[in-house]
Amino acid sequence: MGVFVIRRRFSSFQALVRFVFPAVFLFVMLSGCVYDGGSSAAASLLPVPGSEQPAENPGLNKEAGRNLPADLPSRAKNTVLIADLLKKEPVSRGVLCLVNRENPVRGDLIPESLESVLDNSGKPLIPAKTLDVKINRAALEAARAMFEDAEKEGLKGLIISSAYRSYALQKYFYDKKVEYYRGNHGPEEAVKLASMIVAPPGASEHQTGLAIDLTTAGLLKTGNHLSQSFAETPEGKWIGQNSWKYGFIVRYPEDKVDLTGIIYEPWHIRYVGIPHAELINKLGYCLEEYLEHIRLKSPILFTSHSGERYQILYYDSSYHWNACAVIPGNFRVWDITPYGRNGYIITLKLN
Repeated sequence: MGVFVIRRRFSSFQALVRFVFPAVFLFVMLSGCVYDGGSSAAASLLPVPGSEQPAENPGLNKEAGRNLPADLPSRAKNTVLIADLLKKEPVSRGVLCLVNRENPVRGDLIPESLESVLDNSGKPLIPAKTLDVKINRAALEAARAMFEDAEKEGLKGLIISSAYRSYALQKYFYDKKVEYYRGNHGPEEAVKLASMIVAPPGASEHQTGLAIDLTTAGLLKTGNHLSQSFAETPEGKWIGQNSWKYGFIVRYPEDKVDLTGIIYEPWHIRYVGIPHAELINKLGYCLEEYLEHIRLKSPILFTSHSGERYQILYYDSSYHWNACAVIPGNFRVWDITPYGRNGYIITLKLN
């Protein structure tokens, strides 16, 4: 009798696993839920009750400088399937793109959104060491606002040393640094030391146009314009405290060398845009840590210091249950950055 009861209970459990669990899972999938690794914020991706607003998909997102399609499909009047959005939205490297030795860029990459620091009349829009400097369009606008506000506070010595750098030019700087270290070190050690100071060609953020090296008029006179002493100048201190307000981060912090693989560079700032710069500053992360934070904690709802609302989420196209993932329709696509083999980090600005 005891054996019969055990077998009967086991058969009931098998039936539960075989029929009930799949039925519940299918219901959840068809309801448009998002698998988010257990985040309690998953409900924020569901349709907004009572909302009559259709998906807003402007032809031009001025903040990120991206052309957006005007015919993104909607779901339940006010939602958009992420999978469909990615099919319609041309995706390239976004503002959060991770560039390092493990994540190199192509040698022939020349960003389309590069802008000169000169206006149409040849007048500099922003102080620069040379007049041939080019920067990502959104990063240039943010840098101009940052320089203007620094000047209002009496800091008139900020200068852009360099920004966009081609693969060939990066290779020249890297080879030159390796050759320098070969004078007192073996070949392998020379490469190791050089790589911590000058990124190998293809592994430099400068090739994206999103990175800027800063200096000051005073440091230029010393002949050592890229120096850790930049952090001790009034301009360097101001950048360290305020650059996040304009969408920039100090890319290679002093306490993150083990994670970035690059020495402390207080002069090297990287445009990631708002809200990411504000969140990175708040969390105390470097970019490598922050991207993993998004992947593990997605979706993230955030209100910036200026009151703008954002939703940041990680989407992995290799998971079949993500095919039904939805996002509320009253948004603007601020940025889409590929991350990992099949993943995307999607930043939405909510209306």
